[in-house]
Amino acid sequence: MPYLATAAALVGSVASTAGHSVLSALLTVATPTPTPPPEFDESLVTPGPVGFLVVFGIAAITVLLILDMVRRVRRVRLRQEIEAEAQLARAAADEASDSPPNS
Repeated sequence: MPYLATAAALVGSVASTAGHSVLSALLTVATPTPTPPPEFDESLVTPGPVGFLVVFGIAAITVLLILDMVRRVRRVRLRQEIEAEAQLARAAADEASDSPPNS
């Protein structure tokens, strides 16, 4: 990153005084190209079958937990609706038993 800050400072000063070719030359020189180390081993970078199985297992467990929570939330909502209907029925029955007959 210090290369980019140096290049930006140079570009600002050079762009105002020199032409386009000097600017492009400075940017080309100031930008390093990364090279991999000679002992680069791809098997150390990739997760391999074990990594795939771990990620797949975590995803499967997550899906199962989500499905279980949806089922539980639906069950709680249904119980609340049944309880609310039962309370309304009890209130109607209490009101009917408290009112005098109309004869």
